[in-house]
Amino acid sequence: MSVRERDIVVALSRFGLDCRAVCVHSSLKSFGHVEGGAPAIVRAFLEAESTILVPSFSWSYSASPPSDDRPERNGTGYDVAGAVASTEPFTPASPHVDREMGALSATVVADPRRVRGDHPICSFSALGQRAADLVKPQTLDDVWAPLERLVEVGGAVVLMGVGLTRLTLAHLAEYRAGRRPFVRWAQDSTRRTVRVRVGGCSEGFEGLAPALEDLGISGFVGKSRWLVLPAGESLSRMTDAIHESPTVTRCREAECLRCEDAIARGPAE
Repeated sequence: MSVRERDIVVALSRFGLDCRAVCVHSSLKSFGHVEGGAPAIVRAFLEAESTILVPSFSWSYSASPPSDDRPERNGTGYDVAGAVASTEPFTPASPHVDREMGALSATVVADPRRVRGDHPICSFSALGQRAADLVKPQTLDDVWAPLERLVEVGGAVVLMGVGLTRLTLAHLAEYRAGRRPFVRWAQDSTRRTVRVRVGGCSEGFEGLAPALEDLGISGFVGKSRWLVLPAGESLSRMTDAIHESPTVTRCREAECLRCEDAIARGPAE
């Protein structure tokens, strides 16, 4: 089965995503075959007058922690030094995005019209009428600002062939529930090592599924199962779930330091 650009446009309308701001987490392989690949999906969003927001993380810009700045409960034992793999310092114009982000995120970042957040490691990027509105508020300390803005404008989240472990909105729910984001270090545009805030382990986010039960709309586009969630109500429910049971986000790794420290409310500062 082949999915065409027009099929994506029709699906966006069917799921109520046309003319909206949408944070997308996706697996291109989940569709089976898309004529035109990831660029066709991006074009479909723009044709539907939607704004597409994607995580465009780039951990290759990370740097080693300074010897005099190593907070406790920071989700790391400081036994593995960070290393800057990129030859150029990060700016919002930087083209690099981690392969793990997927083809759709890479396609958005490669588009000269996109807007990218000013965060060397955990930037978000967007295309569409609301792109700057969503992304520009992001700072080194306010890593989840694009998601906050997504909620404010009544946006949605769509999981295309991926599960809740890819749902970055859950990191914002952790923050709303009182967990401080972890501290990491990166190179800024002047090659200075600066502090930045990042999320923790997401491998246990499937534990939030009961909180989202009956909230989303699901269906198939080609072979890809889509789950569409309203950002605001999803955030509220996940925040409440973490308040009520802090261990709900714990992953299956017996000694996951990131999970343990997140449950303990993050860095001691």
